[in-house]
This record gives sequence, structure tokens and C-alpha cells, in this order.
Amino acid sequence: MPLETYSECFDKRNVQEARRLTALRGHLNEILVDQLPVLGDLQRYLEQLGLIDPPQTKKDLVLEQLPELRENILKKYEGKWKKIAELQKKNNFNSSKQDMRQQAMRLASTYNIDAIESLISEPPKCVLCGAPSSKRCSRCQNEWYCR
Repeated sequence: MPLETYSECFDKRNVQEARRLTALRGHLNEILVDQLPVLGDLQRYLEQLGLIDPPQTKKDLVLEQLPELRENILKKYEGKWKKIAELQKKNNFNSSKQDMRQQAMRLASTYNIDAIESLISEPPKCVLCGAPSSKRCSRCQNEWYCR
């Protein structure tokens, strides 16, 4: 059940708790929510929390995470676990050097930053001034700069 349906959540908090919780909004970015969809409900709740004035009474806030992902996986693959295990054994635990080399190449291509960047349609922009940039930060490899 999504967080916004818990109407008592809005009543069971004070001003200080609301400020601490709304500070979490800065940590929930689009990429993180895409990777962990369960955080989407938390993000919406925090946005609603920022718009509503908190009551002055001190009560506890209860956040509950429901194991939807695990349940969906168990339901989807029910009765197929032996077949999956055999397939994994054949594909991932093969001791042949050629197979290990091919698997290493597949994994290396998964993390190819140049291939991922080719999917991005807009050119990189400098984080300081917003101008088109050609230099990348040598530490984090995420930020771009023009100077």
C-alpha cells in the first residue's frame, strides 16, 4: 500500500521530524528512484510533507516497506527454480577458459562508459557555467567542466 494512503502518517509527526524528513528529498534523485522504484512512493510522500504544515503534537511516524518485488519474483518463477538453477550452473559455473573469457568480455562491455554516453542525446554541459564542455572530472567521471 503506498505511503500517501496512510493518512495517519501526516498526523503522527512534529515540526522537527518534518524538517528532518524533508531534508531527505535532496538525496532522492531520478536515477536512484529508477533503480529502486519503491522509493517513488517515499519521494511523493516527502513532497506532500513539504507542502502541508505539520501539527504541533509530538507523535511517531511509521514507515513500512512492503516486499512487493520479492513476492512478484517468487510468483513469476514458481515451479521453475530447478530449471533456472540448471541454466545458471551451465552458463555461470562452467570451468572452460574460453567460456570464462567470453563471460568476462560480456561483463566488461556492460560497464562500457563510452557506449552508455553514446545513448545520451544532448552534449555534456559544464556544471559551473552551463556551457558545452569537453573535459570530464578525473575523480568521479560524472561531472563535466569547460575550464
